[in-house]
Amino acid sequence: MSVNDGANGIHTLIVFSDEWLDNNRDYINQFLNIAFEVKTPDKYEKENERSSLGLLDTLKKLEGYHKDFFLVFAHVEQKSGLWHELEGGRLEELGTNELFRRRTLGFQKVKTHDKPDKKCRVKVQGWLGKAYPAEVEGSDSKSLDKIKKGKPCFLKVGAFSFDAVKYALMDHASRVAKEVPAFQHSYVESIHFEGGTLSGKTIHFSPELNTLIGIRGSGKSSILEVLRYALDIPFGEKSGDRKYKQELVGFTLGGGGRVVIRAIDRYGQPYEIRRVWKEDYSNVFIDDKLQPGVSIRETILYKPIYFGQKDLSSTGEGFEKDLVEKLLGSKLNEVHRRIAEQKTQIGEIIDGLLKTTTVTE
Repeated sequence: MSVNDGANGIHTLIVFSDEWLDNNRDYINQFLNIAFEVKTPDKYEKENERSSLGLLDTLKKLEGYHKDFFLVFAHVEQKSGLWHELEGGRLEELGTNELFRRRTLGFQKVKTHDKPDKKCRVKVQGWLGKAYPAEVEGSDSKSLDKIKKGKPCFLKVGAFSFDAVKYALMDHASRVAKEVPAFQHSYVESIHFEGGTLSGKTIHFSPELNTLIGIRGSGKSSILEVLRYALDIPFGEKSGDRKYKQELVGFTLGGGGRVVIRAIDRYGQPYEIRRVWKEDYSNVFIDDKLQPGVSIRETILYKPIYFGQKDLSSTGEGFEKDLVEKLLGSKLNEVHRRIAEQKTQIGEIIDGLLKTTTVTE
């Protein structure tokens, strides 16, 4: 909407949470009727039709609904953009306003970094301080076929929801980027179940940290154990409840059930790993073509480490050693070699001493 501020109005994107349309009540249009007073939708939906409320009054009116929302200011450097329409003193004043700071989460189409004779990123950052929000892009599409024509920007979200997008914009230093990050490690992209208790379900994973949250018995361990089974990761020497874990895989997949894992190796090559319950090994595919002889834990997912819930909570003789072995893996090979050499040398010294004591004076 075009907020009634500055010489030409300020083009502002208001993002509403789902609660604005709760219980068959449309609070969004109720707000628009107030913001544009007696104007009808066919008038205020036109690009240059300004509301009757200034920027801070608009924020106060929205805040009065006690429902969540946030603002993104469009094309800030161009006509009807926030930077273009307001002077530095006014922008600095907005930076001290608690409501503006809390509800403003994005500036769109910031192009100028530092230029003495015009408003730019460096100047506005100085005026707003910590209130400077995320920088985003937008296509300003007038039809579906125009989407994705402009410059992209990417948000790291854990779900496709208002809350996830809002959180990403608030933590923009870590969760907003102009390019998709390039990952140098292998990772699991998704796991799909065919048959059993999770039949038809597909779980997509992030290349970074993933967290499975659920009550006891909701299936967290089932997913982990089926993943371990398909990747053919062996149990550690002191792994707890092996029988239970194997039975859990069978219960989850069911007779003849199959798991399909999509994974990406360190070089960006996608693979598909398939395994049927009680088959001796998993099959690896590239573009649906079987790849015999491919080592899952060397070629695809490089040296994965597995811990079940009980593995991490168990104690007892040998547990600490098993934990270190899993975490460090081949990094300990050189240490083991040197220990073996020292044992041999000590043994030879002891043997020499024993022979010396048996010599008659």
